[in-house]
Amino acid sequence: MKTSQTDRSYDVIIVGAGIAGTILGTILARHQVKVLLIDSSSHPKFAIGESMIPGTSFMMRLMAERYDVPEIMYCSTFPLIRQNISSSCGIKRNFSFVYHREGESQNPLETTQLSVPNLPYGSEAHMYRQDTDAFMMTMAIKYGAVVKQRTMIKDVVITDTGVEVITSTDEAYSASYIVDGTGANSMLSRKLELKEEPTRMRTNTRSMFTHMINVLPFDALTDKNTHGLPSAFHRGTLHHIFDGGWLWVIPFDNHKDSTNRLCSVGLQLENRLHPKTDLSPEEEFQSFLDRFPDIAKQFAQAKPVRDWTASDRLQYSSHQVIGDRYCLLAHAAAFIDPLFSRGLAITVNTINALAQRLIDAVGSQSFRAEDFALVSKIIQESYDTNDRLVSCSYTAFRDFDLWNAWYRVWALGQAFTSLRFTQLLSKYYENRDLNWLMEVEKAPYPGGIVTDLEDYQVLFNQVASTVEAVRDDGLCPKEAAERIYGYYKAAEHFIPEHYQILNRDKRFISKMDPKSLLEVVEWGNTKAPQRIRELYFEGSASMFSLVQQ
Repeated sequence: MKTSQTDRSYDVIIVGAGIAGTILGTILARHQVKVLLIDSSSHPKFAIGESMIPGTSFMMRLMAERYDVPEIMYCSTFPLIRQNISSSCGIKRNFSFVYHREGESQNPLETTQLSVPNLPYGSEAHMYRQDTDAFMMTMAIKYGAVVKQRTMIKDVVITDTGVEVITSTDEAYSASYIVDGTGANSMLSRKLELKEEPTRMRTNTRSMFTHMINVLPFDALTDKNTHGLPSAFHRGTLHHIFDGGWLWVIPFDNHKDSTNRLCSVGLQLENRLHPKTDLSPEEEFQSFLDRFPDIAKQFAQAKPVRDWTASDRLQYSSHQVIGDRYCLLAHAAAFIDPLFSRGLAITVNTINALAQRLIDAVGSQSFRAEDFALVSKIIQESYDTNDRLVSCSYTAFRDFDLWNAWYRVWALGQAFTSLRFTQLLSKYYENRDLNWLMEVEKAPYPGGIVTDLEDYQVLFNQVASTVEAVRDDGLCPKEAAERIYGYYKAAEHFIPEHYQILNRDKRFISKMDPKSLLEVVEWGNTKAPQRIRELYFEGSASMFSLVQQ
């Protein structure tokens, strides 16, 4: 039966009912915006973007509080996911990077790690996306959004007065605004010719990925006493890195309560060194294992449980992401590479800024592009930053000493991000003043790894420029590493001394256990420069109590 004319009119139409579209739809519906979510497939469905990072989980908590949608918080950390959504998700206590050379045994001292703190709100998670995404769709419905699955869109018409979406069955739906929350095949991007050809992004990689069973924990194949890292590889996201690429290993069965035997596996290859061949993904993955004997041991008994997905070049970008009545959400606008798991962080940061502007626009019936300028800035600058971060990392993969120097600027950025979010949320919880949560929108570098600290921005630019000189100018990797440590030396005044950023043999910046966290907080309150103290530690009595508990 055809829908009635009344049922076809909405305030906002969101195309794509994945986690991005459903979080946005849930927020809007919670605030009395009439929302239609349209998706060409149906839940539950396979999706990557499974590894959480602090920038994602903290922003989910912040949005849950800001918009009064507690269910978003349920997706934010492992304990909350386990309690409220699914026992199929894994726990994430670290990012681990294991360096390999083709045809050689792995050197345990060529490893680096960033531990993830268990405080203040619980561990990060490996999200089993078919469960979390389906959960968020049900929440959108709970708050009043209309969802139409298995619905193909034939055309979108945007005029000065509104938007019309026409389906493959010739049903027409109207709205004041449309949000494209799909991905690389964004219909809106094609329709409006928004994609850059060629893309401005420097990263040039391709990918193949699947879910497997019987992937051995890498800890069973190595000796912790030899590599000396604080956290077990199996308790986090493992990155096998090598010249020209990297392999992710994301277990869902790495805690005692898991009901999921699967492990997510994905191989990324730099097209410069590893151009696409006629091999099937299965054959190419086996060829890869044949070249790296210690990685092959981890997969000796592994079997895929779904068909491999293989891509051509991953990177794409858009010259425009906002118009008078439309927005391309993050992955409809651009994509770089799964390295560092920043895609979902960019997405939720975008949603946080977009949702309030849409709520306001529906109230005023004004949908001018200039009112959404910050959203555009977040998307475009975030992807430019991520491209630089990732492309430099592929260059650093050429030499372990260069990688060991380079990864520290990224790890430092994750630490500052966690400290800033912890401070803002701690201040908010003291008196429930929403102004503290609004501070994230005032940051001077909204697309940066650290959005609010000029000193970090300068340091990142210096370190990245040095790595780019290896790629573009033939600078020796060893010399580049020496220069990078020189920049860290000059920046020691604003880096917590506990991180020992100059100690090359300490291949992790912190254990992130309560003792380590307390040392950082004490430094911040007694020795840090005034600007660092204001941004990350001032008024942090609640931070002290969280660490000491």
